[in-house]
Amino acid sequence: MAEGGHRSPEPRSPQRPRRLAILALGLWGALLLGACSSTSRTSTAPSPTGTSPGSPPPSVSASPTPTATSPSPSPSPSAKPAVKPTGSPKSTPAPTTTTPAASPSTQAAIENGTLAVADANDGQTVTLHPGNHLLVVLSSTYWQFQPSSDPSVLHAEGSPATSPSPGCVPGAGCGTVAATFTAVAPGHATIVATRTSCGEAMLCQGSAGHYQIDVVVAS
Repeated sequence: MAEGGHRSPEPRSPQRPRRLAILALGLWGALLLGACSSTSRTSTAPSPTGTSPGSPPPSVSASPTPTATSPSPSPSPSAKPAVKPTGSPKSTPAPTTTTPAASPSTQAAIENGTLAVADANDGQTVTLHPGNHLLVVLSSTYWQFQPSSDPSVLHAEGSPATSPSPGCVPGAGCGTVAATFTAVAPGHATIVATRTSCGEAMLCQGSAGHYQIDVVVAS
């Protein structure tokens, strides 16, 4: 110890700095070792993708997104169209009623109250008025007139007059037969004449032996 009450510093030991250096070096080494160990654990830890370290990352192929397809409608059973008959149905013809066609009116004018008709007027209808006369003149002397169908409407004036043609071959019936009728009252009457021979030794066929005139007496 020095004089005056002061203690002289103790001389520093040369081993103290060396210990500090060794301690610092050891600490540094521990830190470095810890860092390396941490790095090693990080590098060796399995990757989330499950690949080994150092292997190239697996290529990710994009899978096609499935498109939602609407289910095709199941074919519904279609109704079969009705088969139409190829031929038109036969219709039964309705019975037709045949109406005799009216004969064309070729009535001549009444002259002096008398209407004259001949062979060409067969089957026609003529119109008279009360007091008129109807003169029917037919070719062939073989015609025979029948009485009027209704004498109260139309009556005969005497007997028919026969006029043979001169120079006619006997039996040929050359000439005319004329009959006169008078309209009496309004109504309807029929005049009919018939014959059986239409020439020399020749019988009449069909309508050749029949003659008819319908008379309407108007008021």
